[in-house]
Amino acid sequence: MSQQTDTTKVHIDSIHSRAICEEVGYRLRRSLKDLPTEPAPKLSQLLKRMRRQELGQEFRDAPSLAPSAADMGAQGGRLAAMRKRFF
Repeated sequence: MSQQTDTTKVHIDSIHSRAICEEVGYRLRRSLKDLPTEPAPKLSQLLKRMRRQELGQEFRDAPSLAPSAADMGAQGGRLAAMRKRFF
């Protein structure tokens, strides 16, 4: 039987590898410069919402997920005391 060799492998050194990467980057930058720089409207809306959430402007008046001390009944007084001590 004859032994087949893989002729698709190409061995390049680091200098040529870097040059190829730089050329690909250059061509990508050139081809992408004509694309719009503004994000899509939906993406802009989501980014604005995320900024509001990070600043605490949204959900500021949202109800608490944890029950209040009054809602807890008899345990309410102990929990309130613990909250004051730790927070």
